Amino acid sequence: MNAFTMLGSPIKEFKRSGQAFRKILILSLISLTVSAIIFYGAFFGRGIDLSGRIVLSILGLFVLLPAMVGLYMIISRSGSSVVLYQEGLVHRRRGKEFSARWDEIESVTESSACRIAKKNGEAFDFGENVEGYEEITEVVREETLKRILPQVKEAISSGKSVVFPGLKLDQGAPLSSAINRTILGKEGFTVDSQGISTEGHSIAWSNITEFGLSEGERRQVFPNFFVQSPELTLKRNVATLPNAHVLLALCEEWLGRDKSRGI
Repeated sequence: MNAFTMLGSPIKEFKRSGQAFRKILILSLISLTVSAIIFYGAFFGRGIDLSGRIVLSILGLFVLLPAMVGLYMIISRSGSSVVLYQEGLVHRRRGKEFSARWDEIESVTESSACRIAKKNGEAFDFGENVEGYEEITEVVREETLKRILPQVKEAISSGKSVVFPGLKLDQGAPLSSAINRTILGKEGFTVDSQGISTEGHSIAWSNITEFGLSEGERRQVFPNFFVQSPELTLKRNVATLPNAHVLLALCEEWLGRDKSRGI
């Protein structure tokens, strides 16, 4: 029996999004143009000393970064598509295929891309470059919740602790070690029958006054998952919290929806 037979019948196919492609291209061209102006000023501008040229060059590199990321996305995501099946999904990208049955998925992380990690250690992601991204992620969220949430509840009921670890980049990814130490250095959440904890702080279930999703801070694009007591608030950006949807559903069942707050 091949992988596609195990996935059941196909439900819907989603092609590459031309709108997202054009958006990435425009932003990349803007980034490239601005960085070119900065570099021109750094190397050919008059009245700028050596320290000024160094500062401008560093600034130009930072401004150039989005263009490099955009170019990478255009190249690496060419030909992207997703097909939903009864029992899973298939993602095609640049002639490669990535598939997962719903019951093979260990975690789902949602941001501008949806990252799917399988129980065997394999992982892949698809983003807004695919038409119907929101529709696909909604199905992924629903199907994985059906399977993961009962397992989490059973483990907690039997006296075990369940860890929702923070997202970490694979070691092969560029600058993965530095990013994991800094941007992604926070722990996730540990949940048991007593309450929820993270990074040495804990809140008992009986002390939680509110939980849910809140707007991100400053320029943060994605919301935070949070739990709050009269004295303490624990939170983590959902873009760096695998299975945030499962943790939110667990709190809703454990505490009741009357205490939840969404964005």
